[in-house]
Amino acid sequence: MKRIRIRMLLFLEMVLISYVLPVYLFGQQTFVQNTLNNINSCEGKIKLTLVRTWGGDETSDENQFFRFPGDIKIGKDGMVYIADTGNNRVQVFDRAGNYQKTIGRKGKGPKDLLSPCAIAFDNDKNLIVAESGNHRVQLFDNEGRYLHIFKTINATPSFMGTTRKNEIAAYSSQKSFKSRKLITLYTPQGKIIREIGKIQDSEKSILNFEGILFALDKKDNFFISYYANPYYRKYSYEGKPIMIVTYEVPFESPSVYIKNPQDDPIIKGKKKERVCTGLSIDNHGRVFLVATTRHQKKSERFFLISDGPGTIRRCPKNVASENTDWFRLLVFNPRGKVIAAKKLNVFCDRIYVHENTLFIIDTYMGMNIYEYKISFDSQ
Repeated sequence: MKRIRIRMLLFLEMVLISYVLPVYLFGQQTFVQNTLNNINSCEGKIKLTLVRTWGGDETSDENQFFRFPGDIKIGKDGMVYIADTGNNRVQVFDRAGNYQKTIGRKGKGPKDLLSPCAIAFDNDKNLIVAESGNHRVQLFDNEGRYLHIFKTINATPSFMGTTRKNEIAAYSSQKSFKSRKLITLYTPQGKIIREIGKIQDSEKSILNFEGILFALDKKDNFFISYYANPYYRKYSYEGKPIMIVTYEVPFESPSVYIKNPQDDPIIKGKKKERVCTGLSIDNHGRVFLVATTRHQKKSERFFLISDGPGTIRRCPKNVASENTDWFRLLVFNPRGKVIAAKKLNVFCDRIYVHENTLFIIDTYMGMNIYEYKISFDSQ
């Protein structure tokens, strides 16, 4: 009897040391799986009503003739700001679509922009612009006046967000490839605070490097999704892993496995094509994610050529931009469970959710931005 008690005490001690204590001290991330059956059962539980289409090759309005639009945001002033990447400017409109002003022009000096690809706003209503062509971040006040610039050393920023402390979070594939970290958090003056997330794949070529998309919720948690792997991760503001959420796609893609909740995921299978093309978080903590539904068609393939700083062209010039069945919108609740799905008929390279509005950015095919009103099935 005494031996049994001793063994029981030893067992409890082992559990305490190996499981309970680490969880208490460091926390434990949640692992959530969403099967294709789960997703299909949620089809139609979200409705998208087209409000307007911004831009397009056929528009006669020079102010809405976008070339490779990279980002869209609603500013603190209620205006619509569009990063018109190929035209090296930020276009400002009111919510009805009426042109207000242009910020920036092609160049390398203060007030100038070179391939602005991402925009954000701080709590002081300042506009923050990430310039991939100038390898820097530039700040303007709410009137569009230049404030200051900081360089992102050895990095071309492509995605950006801000925290409640006015800190600037940015992603660059070059910097991540070198540091093996995903997101860099800067002060408004450009001093690095810390890096968040880490690379899970072992690719040694920048050409095959796994790209990401990221977004922040209103509590400054970071959500990171991956172009070619069907899952997203949630990190705390401090960079602690909180949740891994997988979703199944109806074609061959890598699989994600978790041995222990405190471990990093194991990715099995080779990356072949894009799996995720858009990520955004609404005020309710719901995750909006656009996943692909099939392999890419030959007619949808193209590549970009730079003819000089700030100049981009697409080859071939004419690619298929008619209605498509390539993309599907998925919505997850804050616990990582899929709650709605909707097949899309437009091309998608990035999304942005603001209140009950969804913007889908077709950067390359039609160079349009589609604005939809969102409503959910109440049943």
